[in-house]
Amino acid sequence: MSEPLTQPRSIDAKKAIALGIKPGKAFRLLKSGFDVTTEDGSNTIRADEVLVGERPAPRTCTILGDCYTVPPTMVRLCKDTDILVHEATLVDDEDYEKASRRGHSTPRMAGMTANRVNPKVLLLTHLPAISGNRSIDTAFVESAASQIRGRTRVQMGYDLLELLVPRAGLPW
Repeated sequence: MSEPLTQPRSIDAKKAIALGIKPGKAFRLLKSGFDVTTEDGSNTIRADEVLVGERPAPRTCTILGDCYTVPPTMVRLCKDTDILVHEATLVDDEDYEKASRRGHSTPRMAGMTANRVNPKVLLLTHLPAISGNRSIDTAFVESAASQIRGRTRVQMGYDLLELLVPRAGLPW
């Protein structure tokens, strides 16, 4: 999932006014990347005509649940996402055949997927009931991280977690 390309940008107010746009709602729409029509209806002003600066890259989040395998097409769609939310339902030392039968994955499998996707953050979710214990959670994070060759950070997910992704992107 990617946020829309309507991130607020700066507007060249003098140019917009010269083109017949008055400050107010029309300015807000232009700043968000939407085209507007002059009040008299005689002209449509394209946002790109009056916006200045580069459009910020959209922040992205990929959610993979119940995913014993992740097909190559999905890997390509998820490539370089900011946050990869990946389920880690089974403990690594449980039988991989059990994971296959149930359609779930382990922290190690989540790490292998993250290694192929190259997210900035791997967020482990859909965790087994034994999680919530500091040593188990640390083992899950370490298991996933052991598969990653890049700079992806691994974090346990939990209910009501808020993860801030700055507009300028994550710094790593």
